[in-house]
Amino acid sequence: MASVLCNKTCAVSSTLSRRQPLQPSPQPHSHSLPARTKSSLGARLAFQNSALHGLTISSTATTHLSSNSPPQRSPTTAPVSAKLVKFTGRKEVSIPFQENSLPPGEYLKETERIVNVTFPDSARIKYLGDSVWQARLLTITFFQFSATPSTDVRVVHENGVLIIDSTRLILDVTGLPEQFRNMNLQFTLHGELRVYPRTNGSPTSAPRMWDFGGWVNISVGANLPLPLSLIPERLLTGVGNQVVARILGAMEGALLQGIIDDYNAWCASPNPQAQAVPASGKQ
Repeated sequence: MASVLCNKTCAVSSTLSRRQPLQPSPQPHSHSLPARTKSSLGARLAFQNSALHGLTISSTATTHLSSNSPPQRSPTTAPVSAKLVKFTGRKEVSIPFQENSLPPGEYLKETERIVNVTFPDSARIKYLGDSVWQARLLTITFFQFSATPSTDVRVVHENGVLIIDSTRLILDVTGLPEQFRNMNLQFTLHGELRVYPRTNGSPTSAPRMWDFGGWVNISVGANLPLPLSLIPERLLTGVGNQVVARILGAMEGALLQGIIDDYNAWCASPNPQAQAVPASGKQ
């Protein structure tokens, strides 16, 4: 009996010894992307992160976003392009003054004088002819970008009203990224200035009181390129409207400071109605 059990045990041992050792189960491991795919994904994420912050994009970082070489996008990524944004502003003025020796309505016909009052810096105004002046406005800053706008304004007197009109805006974009040089700008400026009697007077009464009263509207539409087109529109219009308001405020301030003094100086001149003050830059 013992020999039989020994023989069976030895046979089992021999069989087990001839079997191959069990292979360990493979451990789970992370699947890594190919190096080229990782590089492309990292670059895309870095671009999106920078573009969304807007204010930190440099000119070199946005050069490749120009219309001549649009960035390649994944089919699953919604394309981002220029965004049409409109900025508007309106300013109204009412300037009381006392009538001098000549009717203030006649003074409104002196368009050249009033242009010079509105733009007192002679370096910023140039007469182009046919009642048109080119006015260089104050430098504006929009987020981290700056530009100097100029506009060609036509100033005429019609039916007792001084009218200012413009549909042309020129931006000096020196130093800005390439895509800012091809923006489609839509610009309108319209304003009117009148004189209103403030009191009812008669030829024998004390000097009458008047108002220089008027208003001006500005509207600017622009196709903003990347990265500005990624900024929420409400934020864009808020900043843009503030820029327009500063331009209008500068024009208003010049009128408030200068138009009454210039009217009195015109009345005191030897022959005011025959006198024409040369506009800055006019030959």
